[in-house]
Amino acid sequence: MRRASSRGLRPPRASEQLIAISSRRSASAAMAAVSWGEKTSGRTRHPSSPNWRTWASVSGAWESGIVASSAHWLRRAPRRILRADAPREPGRRAGFRWSAAESPRMDGAHPAPAAVEPAPDAQGQHAPAARARASGETACLADEYRRFWLLLGAGWLLPILGYNIADLPMRFFLKEQMGLDAQAAAAFFAITQFTNYIKPAAGVVTDCVPLFGTRRRHYLLISLAACGLMWLLLAVVPGRYMWWLATYAVLHVFIVLISTTLGGVMVEGGARFGATGRLSAQRVGIFRVVGLVGGPLGGWLAGKAFGWTAGIVAGLHFLLIPLFLANLREPPTARTDTAALTRVGLQLRDLVRCRPLWAAAGLVVLVIAAPGHGTALLYYQTDALRFGKEFIGILGFVGGASGVAGAWIFSRVCRRWPLRTLLAGAILLHVFAELLFLAMRDRPSAVVVYALYNCAQSMALLPLYDLAMRATPRGSEALGYSVMMSAWNFTAALSDLAGSWLYSRGLSFSGLICLNALFTALVLAAVPLLPASLVRHREGESAPPEAGRRV
Repeated sequence: MRRASSRGLRPPRASEQLIAISSRRSASAAMAAVSWGEKTSGRTRHPSSPNWRTWASVSGAWESGIVASSAHWLRRAPRRILRADAPREPGRRAGFRWSAAESPRMDGAHPAPAAVEPAPDAQGQHAPAARARASGETACLADEYRRFWLLLGAGWLLPILGYNIADLPMRFFLKEQMGLDAQAAAAFFAITQFTNYIKPAAGVVTDCVPLFGTRRRHYLLISLAACGLMWLLLAVVPGRYMWWLATYAVLHVFIVLISTTLGGVMVEGGARFGATGRLSAQRVGIFRVVGLVGGPLGGWLAGKAFGWTAGIVAGLHFLLIPLFLANLREPPTARTDTAALTRVGLQLRDLVRCRPLWAAAGLVVLVIAAPGHGTALLYYQTDALRFGKEFIGILGFVGGASGVAGAWIFSRVCRRWPLRTLLAGAILLHVFAELLFLAMRDRPSAVVVYALYNCAQSMALLPLYDLAMRATPRGSEALGYSVMMSAWNFTAALSDLAGSWLYSRGLSFSGLICLNALFTALVLAAVPLLPASLVRHREGESAPPEAGRRV
């Protein structure tokens, strides 16, 4: 800065008057004004000199124009502050740049100061701020996923716990009160659970026809309430075959609506958070966890009046209503679509053309289609091994605990290997788990067999659930997932019915186990035929564009 002469102080420079202006062009113009003034006179000016008055009038007019143009430009410029130590362009003097919020406005208003943004680095990036934003977004996403995981887990847990509690009391009621053999009992469940085989219809309804403006929320709330009421009705109807057949068939309609709606929520969440394997592990793990309570409690309730069982199951459904009412947020913006049937046709056409979906469904059918031993096992334990109801419930507890361990192991390994490797290992584990029943001869061996079987079976089924979620086309989540589960449930019912028929016709339980293991082992040859877009990547890796797309 040039010193003042002895005749007086120097006049203020234009750059000092414009220090509050946050504009590069205004700063450049101010420097030009000062430079022009210094070039017109090689000495320091005094207010009393004619040169000073001429210079002041010219520079003042220039300065007024700069301020006006700068204020106009600042109203449209990004509001930020440049730190004093930020890198300067060549030839630019050091100084602060102020945000427009801190600079004096022409109308005299003074807004609140704007937030400070760090200066960009050499590449023009705000590295600390970017890292902070990324860290904050990751934390928010993790917190959102945690809340979603807990809500979805509660939605699976309580209904499945209720069905697990009711399983043994219902089967013993059919066996002891109605006198049904293994084949007739398996046929009862195959008929009354027919809605399991038409789950795509429920998927169409929830995907295409909003209920009170939502696709998930109100379907779930109404189904939970209706299902609880139907369990109470089952407890008061006469204990005869046709009464139970009709009542339980209607009840199962709402069970399917609950399952389909939660399946759509799960698929959407799995795609959003990239957690198809983890959410599958949660679902199957919950199936196993409920055995810790449902097995022993169901075995104890099997010796009591069925009304106790029905009341407990109904109460578990009613508990979920306020939980989802408060936490399943879905804006009621969806409207009834008069072209819903057209959309259904388009979705069905998409599903028919979706090769990955049908390839995955085919593998599931092949794995599950082997003659099963679900109903036959209960009759073998009670008639041949003489196990009591409560001990069978304790075996359910053992199986539930080991099943949780299997689900936990899978949740750790699903990110290490591609799905193709996991599916091949799952089939081999399924064969090994079936053969374990050959060693069940008494109560101690039954405990060991149940522990190993349920752990291996959890790890064997989880890759199939993961495959079902990956194969579901986008835009038809509930419908696609319901197709997969329909194929699963229909095949499982036929498998149990076939195994029960063979057992009732004289096939030994050991022979049934060997037949199941042999049939499942043959499916291993079908794994290489699956589309590579579904099975070649691990969980967490970016899926190829054709995987899960709407075709």
